[in-house]
Amino acid sequence: MQKLKEIAVRAFTGAVFVTCVVGSVLLGAYVFFALFLLVSVGAVVEYCHLVNKQGRHVSLWLSVVGALLLHVAMFAVAEQMAVAPVLLAVYLLFLLTVFARELFLSETLVGEVRYFLVGQVAVALPFALLLPMAYAFDSDFSKELLLLLFVVIWLNDTFAYLTGSFLGRHRMAERISPKKSWEGFAGGLLFAVGACVAASLLLREQMPFFAAYPWYVWALLAVAIVSFGTVGDFLESLLKRQVGVKDSGRVLPGHGGLLDRFDSLLMAAPALYVFVELVKYFC
Repeated sequence: MQKLKEIAVRAFTGAVFVTCVVGSVLLGAYVFFALFLLVSVGAVVEYCHLVNKQGRHVSLWLSVVGALLLHVAMFAVAEQMAVAPVLLAVYLLFLLTVFARELFLSETLVGEVRYFLVGQVAVALPFALLLPMAYAFDSDFSKELLLLLFVVIWLNDTFAYLTGSFLGRHRMAERISPKKSWEGFAGGLLFAVGACVAASLLLREQMPFFAAYPWYVWALLAVAIVSFGTVGDFLESLLKRQVGVKDSGRVLPGHGGLLDRFDSLLMAAPALYVFVELVKYFC
């Protein structure tokens, strides 16, 4: 009975989670910005709690302020606002101030500022890059690219789990994540690539987005998302293992924290941003 209750809670939370993410994309740039501003701040808070459990002293309020400034600045860049350079300069000045504060007020000089910087680069930045990436292919907000990113991640997670459960024999990194296997990785990758290629071939006439590039570009896009997403998953698992916790937080009943749900995005989003820029340059 308890197991059924846990499954029901997990299913309900998952449905609400997917609805919120997809809904924010479909409702446009401002709603998407608002939701992922909250997600970014929440993920940074979880990161700080995890790091500080190891005896570190990362400032929670400085990390949150940094995430807010970065997210707002990248939104201004995406929307091509005149104030964008000013906001980026404010964020860089903020980073310099944090370094100066650590340099002059801390006996250890560099102290814990490196962990603050990791939180900004590895946690806040991937979420902040989502909006500029959505405008990368066109001057308009690309709902299709964002949806493709999330769908590929979800397909990979689902089919990697299913394939690994039935066929998994060879572990990828048992010390970090004992349940992940090479068979599961291959299964998730094949399904994700297949879905991208199928969409690019079947929806070309209905969606000009897929007609812009040949099928192999979309296949490579899926490979990039899955490969780097897996790295992000491992990095988050490594952090939790070092701290000795199962979940990064409790904000999502049955699923853990925001970092647990968006761990793949932490590496997949920057990788996809670079991939899109390379495609624009070479194609």
